[in-house]
Amino acid sequence: MGLNDGNNADGTVRRMRKIDNSSNYLRYEIYKSASSTERWGSVDSARRSSTTADTNQGIYDSVTTQSYTYRAAVLPGQITPAAGDYSDTIRIDVAF
Repeated sequence: MGLNDGNNADGTVRRMRKIDNSSNYLRYEIYKSASSTERWGSVDSARRSSTTADTNQGIYDSVTTQSYTYRAAVLPGQITPAAGDYSDTIRIDVAF
């Protein structure tokens, strides 16, 4: 499974955009587990395989549910954006 950089990325930096369509952004990242510092991305080793699922690892029967724990964090070192609601859309791709 891979996650793209989102609709508001600046290069490979994920950003949420303020919902009022302003030019305010909030930089954030999604990591591969609750304690990981490894970015969950869309290519090569940035992806997660079925064998790294947190529930039902490595079961390939097309019926059994697998789950993946992740951690999302607002990145430090950025100018504090205006108060408000921010959002982004991340595409998940699943390869068989």
